[in-house]
Amino acid sequence: MAIRNLKLLSAIAIFTLIASATTIYSSTFLSIDVEQSLGLPPNDFGIESVSVGRIVFQNSDGEKDETSALYLLATVGVRNEPVIIESIEGHSPELKLLERGCSQPPLLLVYYHPGVNSYHLKAYAFDRFKLLPLGWQLPQSNLKWIQIDGNTIRIRHSVDSQKPLIIESTFDIVAERCLFVADRRIPVSENGG
Repeated sequence: MAIRNLKLLSAIAIFTLIASATTIYSSTFLSIDVEQSLGLPPNDFGIESVSVGRIVFQNSDGEKDETSALYLLATVGVRNEPVIIESIEGHSPELKLLERGCSQPPLLLVYYHPGVNSYHLKAYAFDRFKLLPLGWQLPQSNLKWIQIDGNTIRIRHSVDSQKPLIIESTFDIVAERCLFVADRRIPVSENGG
């Protein structure tokens, strides 16, 4: 099944590269280097799994290369067709499901590093054969500290000042929205520093 999915993914990626004809204009698609994959339990929204990885291609000099962006992919429908959801500028991705009870489908959470000291979270809602980006405006953590407890998200980041300080921002998830609750100042000693 994995080989069949890779073949389908190859066909879609080639079509996408040809259709977009941007930075990889004269390239040949080779494969997807999947960094993480997450299988889903049987569901009503028609998505079997989600993956994140980089497109491996042969550049115009004939050398094997990979895209700098990560691509979020979903395997959908009865044919298990791979679909590119969006590109993510960053590295070291981690996929998690946020279960929200019987009456609501889970949310997909993608953690990744957009820069050297940054850690970020993107959220997606499952829709019929699609994943929809939720566009939450969350701060990045320069401490790699993002916690989710039920429907509450806490993000810690340090602030440069004469006296080192940690700020913990709290957000509540309500339906598909993420609402700011409060910021809390934490002395570095309380953070274990």
